[in-house]
Amino acid sequence: FVVRASGDAGSGPALSMDPTENVLRGLGGMTIQIILLLATMSLLSVERDRGTLTWNLANPLSRTSLVAAKFGAAFLTLAILTVLLPLAVSVGIATIVYGALPDLGTIGLFAMLYLTVPAFWIALTVTLGTFIRGAGGIAGIGFAVMLLPSLVAGLVPVVNDVSPTSIGNWAMAAATGGS
Repeated sequence: FVVRASGDAGSGPALSMDPTENVLRGLGGMTIQIILLLATMSLLSVERDRGTLTWNLANPLSRTSLVAAKFGAAFLTLAILTVLLPLAVSVGIATIVYGALPDLGTIGLFAMLYLTVPAFWIALTVTLGTFIRGAGGIAGIGFAVMLLPSLVAGLVPVVNDVSPTSIGNWAMAAATGGS
């Protein structure tokens, strides 16, 4: 419809018929990182505001245990919801659409490596929550960590390659045999 309406079709990249490649490409971009930041920015600050953080720390519970429990619960939940479940659904859909099972070894390796994405963002927000009182401040610093490397990369391209937002690209390269 668009080609007929515009009168000319532009050339685009060739569509891949490789089910493994298409499953892995589904987790690209910063969407998951934004979801992780927004979902975890108030893990400690809400408890501080409600007074339950003081109550928890008044019990025989170390600060390290509290922070580790927050991290562990958030990681387990978000790893399943943002990495493992989407990959499993994508494998099922790719198997039906392409008529072939994707390379599960490559996808498994990618999943294990990509779990560092939620680990990093949850660790960042929990760490920030230990000394920043409000969720807004945590979100602001988190978005700065997410977006500033892209801005600086215009001047110093290597910054984008070593920034936390490139963790997914590192996982993809390692799982697919890239550098």
